[in-house]
Amino acid sequence: QPGESLPNWLDRALAEPELAELRAPAQSLLPLHYRLRFDPAGLADEERNILAQKVRVVLEMLAQK
Repeated sequence: QPGESLPNWLDRALAEPELAELRAPAQSLLPLHYRLRFDPAGLADEERNILAQKVRVVLEMLAQK
């Protein structure tokens, strides 16, 4: 929806019962995403690797649906 925050969109997108197991892993991406996007210091290399790994896990889980 116009003006909808990313956390609200994510909640709405994952509201389907069959996607319930994706909620926690997907929501765990938000703090790292916001730091990467908006924090002038960004993320350390290790944190970028963690973010990339978590994204892969969520995408793999989603692909199985």
